Amino acid sequence: MNFSDNYTENIQKIVDFVKNTQKYDFYVIVSHDNPDCDAISSVIAFEYMMSSFGKRCVCINSDMVPANLSLFDFKKVYSDYEKSLSEINLNLKTGKTYCLIVLDTHEMRMTGKFAASDAVANAESTIYIDHHTVHQDNSSDAIFCNPDKSSVCEIIYDIYKSMNAVIPTEIADALYAGISSDTGQFRFAKTTAQTLAAASDLVSRGTNPARIYEILYEHEPVGKLILWKLVMATLTLFADNSIAVLSLTKEMLQQTGVPYSETGDLVNIPLGCDSVRAVVFCKENEKGGRKIAMRSKGDVDVAVIAHSHGGGGHRNAAGFKISSDDDLTSVKNNIIEEISKIL
Repeated sequence: MNFSDNYTENIQKIVDFVKNTQKYDFYVIVSHDNPDCDAISSVIAFEYMMSSFGKRCVCINSDMVPANLSLFDFKKVYSDYEKSLSEINLNLKTGKTYCLIVLDTHEMRMTGKFAASDAVANAESTIYIDHHTVHQDNSSDAIFCNPDKSSVCEIIYDIYKSMNAVIPTEIADALYAGISSDTGQFRFAKTTAQTLAAASDLVSRGTNPARIYEILYEHEPVGKLILWKLVMATLTLFADNSIAVLSLTKEMLQQTGVPYSETGDLVNIPLGCDSVRAVVFCKENEKGGRKIAMRSKGDVDVAVIAHSHGGGGHRNAAGFKISSDDDLTSVKNNIIEEISKIL
């Protein structure tokens, strides 16, 4: 599928794709690894849309769905990664073909271990739907991206509206959750009048904002509270208290019993301080894999820094993975220096 610069035209192309008979026997829907709410909710909402028109989908993610976000998966479209991969391979063995749909990223490498699976190469075609900035080194015609949109959930909401489709409360909940979480509860720069209108419409369809907030932010176990304490004890400040640095180790995860997949929100804590304009979060998962997550305020563009290190993201929320061969202290010091230059 070839996409253009015209948003309305591209929405219609997706509508036609969903409604009309295709040459594929089934569809595989995937998002980026370490999935956040927008990633999970967009997959759930898109799968429901596709299945409403008789299309069979397999939803897969390289990592576990966080426990609170699994509450939005009312159809239980997600299962264990290996189980989903086996289902795809079993269909291939019987001669069935599929289209791969990638949501909330326009780079296959961001899907984690799924990117290295045969499922990628065996797809008849691949379509990306995203809202992150597409860099010049990735100009595939199969990418539908609008970086002005708050979230992929907002784009999928526009698809639902364009086809005049019924949005059940369960899907409205997922879409609202994805939109509200990716806008920082409607406070980030990409929150537009259209974003708020979409949220309002979803509420009119039965979504309860208080309940969504409770699911997203008030569903934590005691272990998470202890983990906050351990992570905050690593806090260091640089550049006249404008850069905050935090660390998370696998030992902390082992001590508290909190899954790595549920630690993404810790990076936002220092932004509550008036002087802090950027946060660098050095994260280690249960297996020792490492990543730098960054958050920022205003015009501090951490996505540019992440991209230069092989990662990606939004202007105010981005990150990249670190090789086991990299010296963490050196990487951290380099990032602090790079952020200092753009403050």
